[in-house]
Amino acid sequence: VIFRCLTKTVKMKKRHCLLLIIIVLIKSNGLYGQNRYALINYANSLLEEKNYNKLIEVSKDIISSDSLVFQALGYQIMASAYGYLEMDSLALEYFQKSEFAVKENSNLYGAKGQFFLNRNELDSALSNYGKALLYLQEYHDSSYVADILLDAGIILKTKIRYEEAIEALRVSIDYDPADWKAFYHLSETYLFSDSLNKALEFSKKARDLNNTNSLEPQYIEASAMFLLGDTESSLSLAKEVLNDPLLIYEANYLLSDIHRSLGNHNLAIEHLRECLKIDSESVPVLNNIAFINMSSGDYTEAISYFDKCIALDPDFAYAYNNKAWCLYQQGFHQEALTNCDKSISLDPENSWAYANRAKIYFALNMNTKGCEDVNKAEKLKYPETEDLKTLKSKCG
Repeated sequence: VIFRCLTKTVKMKKRHCLLLIIIVLIKSNGLYGQNRYALINYANSLLEEKNYNKLIEVSKDIISSDSLVFQALGYQIMASAYGYLEMDSLALEYFQKSEFAVKENSNLYGAKGQFFLNRNELDSALSNYGKALLYLQEYHDSSYVADILLDAGIILKTKIRYEEAIEALRVSIDYDPADWKAFYHLSETYLFSDSLNKALEFSKKARDLNNTNSLEPQYIEASAMFLLGDTESSLSLAKEVLNDPLLIYEANYLLSDIHRSLGNHNLAIEHLRECLKIDSESVPVLNNIAFINMSSGDYTEAISYFDKCIALDPDFAYAYNNKAWCLYQQGFHQEALTNCDKSISLDPENSWAYANRAKIYFALNMNTKGCEDVNKAEKLKYPETEDLKTLKSKCG
């Protein structure tokens, strides 16, 4: 009873004090190795303190119980400890022992889900979280259910199963309406699925609930504003996000997009170079720098960055196509044709590549092949622009 009262009143930052109280209670009552509930509480505190080696020792005492329920829990705690120590084979062995001791154990599957999630084995994590929800018992509180649904929603979002992710995250919020992280991940899922107004709505709710230094909700809010056309508000909020040291890359990338949309190409490149300080081999960043230079007519600089993209990602079809366009503009038609051929071999459904190759063929007086590519570009829904009309006029 004393322990349960303390756990409700002592903050997370004070858990080391709580650990000392528990040890005193256990030792003063001579319960160490006898009272399994006290040992379980002790084990939970050790887990929070990340004292995994001591946790394994305590787990052995819990396992020594005659009760299968306590044995299963001891095996589960030991498995989690080995998991955090990155001793995966032992972790899986003890998870299996726990499952053998007690079937249909929600806590076990929740722990296994976390284990696989930490290793980015998303299908296995999702499967175990599903079992954890299936075998819920009356004693499981709402926060336990909310945490499992939150993790499941994040996995589904990562696997681009947005409708399922939204459903899981919404139910998670029903169980814990004060969890800003759930609102944040829900807003991000809406952003990824192009439901921009919903993304904006839930990012604001996440920001209102957030009591940490994280500016993740503001980043989603700024992104949604930009895509909705509110450039001024997005620019102001994206600058604020730069104050979060964990979001410097994302904020600079967003700011580059905003400045690029405003025609501020130098500022856009400046922000992209800040991204490169964090990840010098980011293909999207290098490609954006190349594209901005191409749009500005600096084809030599653009080619140098497209080459960097290709060196890092030899199957990047768009880099070959855009490099071909730059070479065509510089009059290097044969080299442009080689790069265009490569782009089409990697992505035969890209109408822009066929349109570019048609222009190159016409420049090389290979009109028959040029017209064939014009027809292919049109079939692949190349935009009905003056550019297409000009190309079609060459084919009579």
